[in-house]
Amino acid sequence: MEKLTIKDFNADFRSKKNVETALIWNALKKTLESAGKSGLFPYVNSVNISDTTVKIITKKPIVNQELKMLEENLIPAFKKALKPLREFECEKVYFL
Repeated sequence: MEKLTIKDFNADFRSKKNVETALIWNALKKTLESAGKSGLFPYVNSVNISDTTVKIITKKPIVNQELKMLEENLIPAFKKALKPLREFECEKVYFL
């Protein structure tokens, strides 16, 4: 008897999450470029997405403060980026 993993059971389990993460990364990069803060992008380590939140993990606390000032621009950009895949109600962006 062979055990099925989640990936075997649902073929797009990993690929859908990867696509969503890539779209959020792209939206973050474009928002930083349009705000003239593209120098902050190399300090971003990772992005995590849940149903209603986005967590952006950076290398330096000062970068978190700079990104916090752009939060009102980031939320609509994230919603727009994921709109083709699903309705994403981003309520909060956390900077860690």
